[in-house]
Amino acid sequence: KLYKWLDFNLNGAFYYNVRKNNGVDFPGPAFELLFDEDGNYTDVVRSYLSPSTERFFYTPNVKRHLNYEAFPYQDWGYNPVQEMRGRDYTTRTLNARIQGGLNFKFAKGIHFESRFQYELLNTDTRNIDDETTYKVRSTINIASTSNKTPDGAVTPNLPSGSMLSQNRSYTNAYNWRNQFNFDRTFGGLHQLTFIAGTEISSRVYQTVTNPVTYGYNDETLSVGRFLGSTFAYKTYTGGNSTFTAYTNSYSYSQERFFSAYANAAYTFDGKYTLSASARTDASNLITEDPLYRYAPFWSVGAKWNISREDFAREAGWIDLLSLRLTYGFNGNVDRSTTVQPVITYNASQNVLIGDYTASISSFGNTSLRWEKTGTFDLGIDYDLFGGKLFGKIDLYNKKGRDLLATINLPSATGAESNKVNAAEMTNRGFELELGSRQQWGSVQWIGTMMLSYNKNRIDKMVHTSYLGYDLSGRNEEDSGKSADVRYRAGYDASTLWSYAYGGLINVGTEENPAYYPSIMQGEEKVAPVNNQTGDWADYMVNSGVAVAPWNISFSNSFRWRNFDLSFLTTGKFGHKFRRLMFNYTLMPKMLPNLDLHEVISQEGDKYFPFAFEPYSNYPYASGIASDMNWWTRYTRFMDYGVESAALIRVQEVSLGYSLPGSVAQRIGIGGLKMYVKGNNLYTFTFNKYHEDPEFPLGSIRPIPSCTLGINLTF
Repeated sequence: KLYKWLDFNLNGAFYYNVRKNNGVDFPGPAFELLFDEDGNYTDVVRSYLSPSTERFFYTPNVKRHLNYEAFPYQDWGYNPVQEMRGRDYTTRTLNARIQGGLNFKFAKGIHFESRFQYELLNTDTRNIDDETTYKVRSTINIASTSNKTPDGAVTPNLPSGSMLSQNRSYTNAYNWRNQFNFDRTFGGLHQLTFIAGTEISSRVYQTVTNPVTYGYNDETLSVGRFLGSTFAYKTYTGGNSTFTAYTNSYSYSQERFFSAYANAAYTFDGKYTLSASARTDASNLITEDPLYRYAPFWSVGAKWNISREDFAREAGWIDLLSLRLTYGFNGNVDRSTTVQPVITYNASQNVLIGDYTASISSFGNTSLRWEKTGTFDLGIDYDLFGGKLFGKIDLYNKKGRDLLATINLPSATGAESNKVNAAEMTNRGFELELGSRQQWGSVQWIGTMMLSYNKNRIDKMVHTSYLGYDLSGRNEEDSGKSADVRYRAGYDASTLWSYAYGGLINVGTEENPAYYPSIMQGEEKVAPVNNQTGDWADYMVNSGVAVAPWNISFSNSFRWRNFDLSFLTTGKFGHKFRRLMFNYTLMPKMLPNLDLHEVISQEGDKYFPFAFEPYSNYPYASGIASDMNWWTRYTRFMDYGVESAALIRVQEVSLGYSLPGSVAQRIGIGGLKMYVKGNNLYTFTFNKYHEDPEFPLGSIRPIPSCTLGINLTF
């Protein structure tokens, strides 16, 4: 406190952390021996769909076709434990923040405050893989030139030794907020509150990534000889490859925001309140056109404090009861697109043309503007019967406009699609909180139930045609493509689109039948499934929604003398998921094939068949076995694979005992509590396959755990 009319505050925080990240993500079989009987590492098979940089090698084939002893490393096997032990991955994080502010007091209830914050966040990552790791051995061996014969010469193109990867990131951010505050009551009945202010913020993010250092020795700090920044070489199989990664890479981004805002509220006699707010925001991420850059957002509201009315006070059982109503707009900025066209400049030269190249990463949207959401909310807050019944109810309707969506473009524009503010969506629902406090003698109970429901609908979406892999979501799973391409006007945003299986159809003749599986196009069965054209929306059906519209949680807490018992249960209902079915050819081989019986059961009109002898007696069309390579693109998205995703989870149960205060005082301690707590105890599912929809077979699900603890204070 500097003066009676001026306060000054200053605070800061400093954080430094060193974290080891030597774990591995192992996409292999769930049950594999990691050590043999002698304690040696086993060669563990990895996923067939692993990235090419993490491919696995079948050692007998390597020995049969290559002079494997001439390679820098004769061990071509992979073991996750060996991989972890050969890693030294370290991340150092430094975070510093300082805040300061001035508060000018002009009169009672009238003051002005100015606050400034500066934050610095630096991250330094240093990863070392030694020669025992599969990453080093496979990288060096793959880059070695071989004539692909059992006794041929092998020429290493990269030095042996450890591999060192380093990158750093720097974040600098500041925020400056100035605000005028007014809060006065006149005549004991009229309360007026008002705030107005501005806020400026900036955030700069930079990264520096060093090239991988080969042949690194962490003890001598020496490195191996490298052949240059760009060169072509023959791989271990005799194929052509190019090494162009030996350059530094840099990135820089900046986000700037400006806001001006004002809020006002008037309350009469503590019963009736009218409120209004307005603000305008601008960002360098939005178009330069002031018409769109400075988006005005506003809201109005009213509240009736019913519990302050005379009739409510006379009732005696109403402790708190209020009715509130609000309507207004807020905005959102999407960072995935840009105002101007953006190109990505490649840091290294292209070996074919001997020059630097660039690619278009965003075609730009000169009319890019804020996404807007108009929200209507009607709510009731209540506390009745001396706290025995409490909670709140909210009914809402949210209308999103100018939402970003991917639309098709004529090929003459030079692009097939682009993101523009062209979509609209409505969300409707309610949220209910119902709680109770009860006392039965020495037993106390507090229980709270939270129930919510949400239904959304895409009202506007400009998309002329769809591809099957977009609607089904396969493109998102396999390539990370944006999900908005599968949105369809008139449907829920999380709709599961599935292929409707049509059974086997005869593509031959009556004399020489040749059966082939089909999918439905309306009422017509069509085959083969990998040769469809046109709009794939005609081949797909709505199988329900993937996001639960109904969510519920129930928490309970009991207390008797010095014992307490609590538990938490949650549930989700009304949605669907795709169960794990038979994997066919291109599916990951390590996933369990529990449903083989379905595809060899001779029920070709019910499931996609497994078209290999001796599993089927159908006379299939020629070439069907090779076509099975394509079936995985469809079979995992068949309508018969959609099941109820409803579930109930027993999240937590806790039992504790607190030592009486008088006893604790006699033995000279502040308090003692002993407890046992269980987490993730059980999940009830409602599909006949008993699959957990949130943790598919083959993934790591939360395991039940038990914790014993003692809290001791002095």
